[in-house]
Amino acid sequence: PHSPALNKESKFSTPRFHYVSGATYRKQSKRMITCVAIVGKANSPLFVQSFPDGRPAEFQPSEPQLEYNYIVHTALDIIEEKVDPSAQVKSRRGPRGADMYLGMLYPTEDFKVYGYITSTKNKFVLVTTDDYSDNDIPLVFRKLHNLFANQVSNPFYVPDEPIVSKQFEKEIRSLVTAAKKFGTTK
Repeated sequence: PHSPALNKESKFSTPRFHYVSGATYRKQSKRMITCVAIVGKANSPLFVQSFPDGRPAEFQPSEPQLEYNYIVHTALDIIEEKVDPSAQVKSRRGPRGADMYLGMLYPTEDFKVYGYITSTKNKFVLVTTDDYSDNDIPLVFRKLHNLFANQVSNPFYVPDEPIVSKQFEKEIRSLVTAAKKFGTTK
């Protein structure tokens, strides 16, 4: 016979429990890259690494890798749309050289997603917690491209296979850490 719906105080009052997005907490923290993904020509993941994004544990997704995989797959659709030759004719947006920085692909409530494609059709995706300057993200992509080129130049690397290298992971982590400082000094 007792029904919480009949509680007159709660009818117009603020609910006791409500969702607070991670963005609320990230506003207080420094900007950061939360995921780096490298995808091969055939859209197969070669490397996907996520980094803690500053949200308290209770606001972290239960499966962060799944969340980032979804974000990266969505980004691939947008990258394909941007580099589709038939779309370039219609929009007059063509490649700007051998390597192409695609800019911000799309924002979500908590993240900004950026893309880059190489002349060999490998795709790089960065997921960040905040906007970086127009100069910072292309710089990160160029450094990431150099790391990738060094990795695939390794005679023991099998082309189009996932990258499994502790040294490569360490270099990516170092790049992500360095990117936190971009644009903070003039």
